[in-house]
Amino acid sequence: MHARICSIFREAAKQGIFGPDLPLPGPNGRLLDSPEERALLLKVAWFPEVLQECEKLLSPHPLANYALELAGLFHPFYEKRRVVDRDDPEVSRARLLLCAGVRDVIAQGLGLLGVSAPEEM
Repeated sequence: MHARICSIFREAAKQGIFGPDLPLPGPNGRLLDSPEERALLLKVAWFPEVLQECEKLLSPHPLANYALELAGLFHPFYEKRRVVDRDDPEVSRARLLLCAGVRDVIAQGLGLLGVSAPEEM
């Protein structure tokens, strides 16, 4: 999933939707209103609580389960929602922001589990 998201960002840069001169927007929930997008937003928001649960239980299992659940939510989003769309750059940038959050959470979670997060497969 991490590598796929990195690939999405490379494609967005190629199409001129994202890059050094086109930063991602601030959070705008109005643009992310599909069930798949909302599910991802909620799951990403739960990351700190998952880490607290790991600390409380002294176990990495909640984090591993969380990462699997997040991946399970990302794939339907990716299949149903076009992230990089030249015809709608505003929504594309909002979806890229969502993808950036998922990418960062996955990278942090995998790092804590001692697993690498490759940028390419």
